[in-house]
Amino acid sequence: MVLVFCHDAGFTLGVWCNLEMMIMKRVHTALVAAAVAAAGATGAAAAVTGYADAAAFSAATSSLATENFNDSSKFAHTGSVPITYPGFSITRSNPTSNVADNRVDRGSRDLNFNSTGQVYAITDKSTVLTLHFNMPITAFGATFAGFNNFDQSRIVVGRDLVNPGPSTFLGQRFFGLVSDTPFDSLNFSSFNTETAVSDIFSFDDALFGNAIAPGVPEPASWAMLITGFGVIGTVMRRRRALVA
Repeated sequence: MVLVFCHDAGFTLGVWCNLEMMIMKRVHTALVAAAVAAAGATGAAAAVTGYADAAAFSAATSSLATENFNDSSKFAHTGSVPITYPGFSITRSNPTSNVADNRVDRGSRDLNFNSTGQVYAITDKSTVLTLHFNMPITAFGATFAGFNNFDQSRIVVGRDLVNPGPSTFLGQRFFGLVSDTPFDSLNFSSFNTETAVSDIFSFDDALFGNAIAPGVPEPASWAMLITGFGVIGTVMRRRRALVA
C-alpha cells in the first residue's frame, strides 16, 4: 500500500500530489516485482554441474578434503551401520542384498584401482549407497571404475538427479559435481528402477568441500531496487521544496 498525504487544497500542490501518487504507485509496483524476482531466484531448484575433467573440477572448487579409503581398520561391508570417515559416513539400504560385494576394502575385484582401499558397490532398484556428509557441501568428486555401465548409474544430490555422463565400462574416469545449493547427502543407485538390473562400480580418492562462490546474482533486480529508491528520494525533495 502507498500512502501520500497532501496538506494543501491549492491547484498547484493538488496537481503535484496527483503526480506524486502516480509515481509512488509505479515505484511500489517495481519494488514488489523486484522482491518477487529475488524470492523466485532463492526458491529455484538447485543447479548441478557435472565434470568429467579433474582439472576443470579443481578450478571450480576450493578447500577440498580428500579420502583415499586406505585405513584398513575401516575395511567392512557397507550396510545400515555407517562406516565413518573424517567428514562423512557411508551406509547402504537393503543390507542383505549382495553382502559380499558391497564393501570398503582393498581392490581385489574386477574393478581394481590398486592394492589399497576403495569403495566397491553393487546397486539396483532397491539398494542405494549413500554418503552422509557431516556438514553441507557444494562439491564432490572421485575416480570411478565401471561407472555408469550400460547407462545404469543414478546419482541424487540432495533431491536433484544428476546425469553421470558417458559410460566408463571397466575403465577409470574422474567424475565430479558442483551444486549452487549446499547438500549433505549423495545417493548412488541403478537408474533402471523397473528391473533387477544391477549397477556395479567402485570409486577411490574422493574429494569433497565447496565450490568457488559465484559473483553477486540478479543485477536486474538490484537495479530496479536502486532506481525505485532514487525516485522516492527525488519525489520527497521536490515535495519539500514546493511546500516551502
